[in-house]
Amino acid sequence: MTTYTKFKEYIWLVNTIYKARKITLAEINERWLETEMSGGVELARTTFNRHKDAIEDIFGNLHETTAAHSFLLMDGCNSIDFTIINRRNQL
Repeated sequence: MTTYTKFKEYIWLVNTIYKARKITLAEINERWLETEMSGGVELARTTFNRHKDAIEDIFGNLHETTAAHSFLLMDGCNSIDFTIINRRNQL
């Protein structure tokens, strides 16, 4: 997979979560399968976790919920709260 392709997936994932505000991995997969990027293959939990970690490394914008713009990723009974921070407001 090329760097461009991975980056495109990261941007798609951030945008999808940002727009939904509250979303499950199953719902992410439903939306993922509608894209050409998926190639008809679901986004595995391990791939999601690697993407999330890479997004944090690159952008540093996923944090535990502490700010006004919080988003919730739910996985069955468990949920992961995090925040997508708008860096422009911090400059």
